[in-house]
Amino acid sequence: MRFVFPLLLALASVASPCAAEGRFALVLAEADYDHLRDLKNPVSDATAMAALLEDLGFDVTLETDRDARRTRRALDDFAADAAGASLALVYYSGHGTEVQGENRLLPTDTLVDSPEALAASSLPLSEVVATLAAVAPSAILLVDACRNDPFAGTPLEDLSRGAVPLAIDGPPPAIAPGFARVGRAEGLVYAFATAPGDTASDGTGEHSPFAEALLRHLSTPGLELRTALTLATQDVYDRTRGDQTPYFESGLPDLIFTAGQPGALSERDALLLAMADLSPDLRTEIERLAADRKMPLAPLYAALLSADLAEKGATARSAALIEAADAYADFQAKLLLLSPTDPRVAEVRAAATSDMDLGAVATAFDRYDEAAALDAEAAAASEDVFVARTVSQAETLLLKADAARSRLDHATALAAFAEAEALLARIEPLGLPRTAMKARTGALWDVGDLQVLLGNTGAALAAYQAWQGIAAARSAATPDDAELLRDLEVSHNKIGDVLAASGDLAGAMAAYTAAQALAAVLADRDPQDRKGQSDLAVSHIKLGDIRANQGDAAGAEADFRVALAVMQQLAARDPANADWQRDLAVAQERLGDTLISRGNLAGAEAAYRAALAIHEALAARDPTNLDWQRDLAVGQEKTGDILAARGDLAGAEAAYRAGLVIAERLVAEDPANSLWQRDLSVSHNSIGDLLLQQGDLAGAEAAYRRALVLREALAAQDPANSDWQRDLSVSHSKLGDVLSSLGDLPGAERAHRTALAIAKALAARDPSNTEWQRDLSVSGERLGDVLLSRGDMVGAEAAYRASLAIAETLAARDPANTEWQLDLAISRIKLAFFTPDPRAGLDQALALLLQLQDQGRLPANYVAVIESVRSTLASLPAP
Repeated sequence: MRFVFPLLLALASVASPCAAEGRFALVLAEADYDHLRDLKNPVSDATAMAALLEDLGFDVTLETDRDARRTRRALDDFAADAAGASLALVYYSGHGTEVQGENRLLPTDTLVDSPEALAASSLPLSEVVATLAAVAPSAILLVDACRNDPFAGTPLEDLSRGAVPLAIDGPPPAIAPGFARVGRAEGLVYAFATAPGDTASDGTGEHSPFAEALLRHLSTPGLELRTALTLATQDVYDRTRGDQTPYFESGLPDLIFTAGQPGALSERDALLLAMADLSPDLRTEIERLAADRKMPLAPLYAALLSADLAEKGATARSAALIEAADAYADFQAKLLLLSPTDPRVAEVRAAATSDMDLGAVATAFDRYDEAAALDAEAAAASEDVFVARTVSQAETLLLKADAARSRLDHATALAAFAEAEALLARIEPLGLPRTAMKARTGALWDVGDLQVLLGNTGAALAAYQAWQGIAAARSAATPDDAELLRDLEVSHNKIGDVLAASGDLAGAMAAYTAAQALAAVLADRDPQDRKGQSDLAVSHIKLGDIRANQGDAAGAEADFRVALAVMQQLAARDPANADWQRDLAVAQERLGDTLISRGNLAGAEAAYRAALAIHEALAARDPTNLDWQRDLAVGQEKTGDILAARGDLAGAEAAYRAGLVIAERLVAEDPANSLWQRDLSVSHNSIGDLLLQQGDLAGAEAAYRRALVLREALAAQDPANSDWQRDLSVSHSKLGDVLSSLGDLPGAERAHRTALAIAKALAARDPSNTEWQRDLSVSGERLGDVLLSRGDMVGAEAAYRASLAIAETLAARDPANTEWQLDLAISRIKLAFFTPDPRAGLDQALALLLQLQDQGRLPANYVAVIESVRSTLASLPAP
């Protein structure tokens, strides 16, 4: 195949351009070997390269399948013919290897009896370089060698097969696959098919990957040669998915250009050049994800570069790349299901798919628009095909939407999803095939998910509710259809997630309850359906979370126990399933949280330790999985909490510090990760609590201040984030406590007033949030303590009374909530001395504490409170 382009090679910085007769090229190909494994493509590679070079104005000599003698003769003849040339080029395609530290090209009669015989019968690459240097001031050497396993089945097989280790003991191997690195040479540009020490592919098509890339890019008008070689290098790297990366070096004093008028770079070429500038770490990250997902590299590079992910933190970048990979997987899944009836549409979609694989997403967009227009035109022209062609048009738009998502182009994706859904909605009354029905609700699902990702909760809720309405109507019409019921269940859960995140706990509860009822129906229908059983467990966890936030600890415990039982069965069925193991740990931790609030410390410890064991096993299975490392840190934190509550301070400290080590390592890995920053602040606060309990006030203050710095930064980053605002309030409160103990009462008052102001704002935002109400009560009480110490009796009494009012409301709401009962007891103790009869308040508090003790719900550190109250009562005058 000849490549005919009106191009020339010219020296860019030379006063007068070289004449055509001053360019000479020798093209060598070795494929039919006497003693080595034959190759399929070298002759076709060399023939095409010779044609290209002739079209570029070279005087070309083509030699194929020559033995050592004739190869040397060809090189000598080239030296004579090209003497005095302005530019000389040698292209070699065939086997090549490193023998005793020297790079060698292997003619067809190369001997393989021993390393010495191999060296004697092959051609040193250095001779080719010397010839080029002798005949022209500027030269190009292109070597497509180092093919895989040339010595298979020969006496040299054991000396050559396998990769070269980076570090070895003893002398280097006699024969190494691939070439050794060649240093920069003045006046010479050389390019090799693969990196030093690696092997190159012969190719599965008409040409090897390297030859194909050279033929594609050396002919581009207006490109400087090194730019063309960069494009070829990245092209091979991308199309082989990182398995082969060519490399080149240039020692030319002048830039060499392919002549002709340069045009704008194609989207593909612009991507390849940008890829070349990325760091090795970023390339490795892309390669790993692409290998894991079995997908091309280019779509991930397109996402990385179009969304400027290189400038983001590791976690944000990883999440975005995973989003892009997921979208590409959705794109591929749709392709398998779609088969347009119009061959023109099929052809355009196929071209767009090829563009996608090459990272040319914008070009793919244009093709999808073309395909959609073909369907729209056909639908408008004939009522007989109106539905079918409209469905096909919508399918093309859904492909475009997934293509846009894979590039992280959310605006284009949303527009395409919305247009596709509108088309399907218009024709659903006319009768939609099952796949089109699913496509319509799937589009709404995707729109909702994208809006959540973008922070547009109102738009997300609208999309999910539209989806739910459609799913409800369809399932009502065919109630025995499990797939439609599951679709409806998921829509309820999605709505619940949005409402819960927005603080509408009642609405979230209603949505989750509806989802749980459907999950139960589906699980009962098919107890062996693992997906259905998993959905049932998840629905109970979601309900349990809402009940816990509403103060219904008993209801939350019941939900978490159901979820735990289901997950234990699933995990037992498949212990190797990491997702189910992780879900089981989550269920254990949720149960542990609830048991603490109900005063069952022994049960909570058992649950936390079971979860911790799972986290430790997963983290050990894959130490590079940062999510599992974080799970382990959180598990250590929860274990430390329960041990501290049970009085095991040494055990608590060990757990906290183990969690701190992981948290610090994660933050060092990605300082921009806000979640990991928060985790680190929690670790510092936990250690501060422990040090305070042990009497190390200075250490506690230092730990609290480290946590406060982190939380101030997070709250400033997103003032609307209620969780971070609450964290900030808690940090100020803890700092106020330790400053009070250190005698810095003005500092303590400032800290507690800041904490109280934040707590008031949050409680006003959602009065039904019992956690925020308790925070307000505790903050008021802490401020009262400081005001009392400063002699402000009026201010202290007002703070205590406000705190007690909230504590009484919460304790009455759920008598089983141990934490709230303890809060009430402490509030009564503190306010007792502001009443005419302190004994009454103290008696009430003591009775409540003793009741908790009798029920086994009293934390170990509260036993001293009982003794203190008794001592105080004994010191009061008799009534």
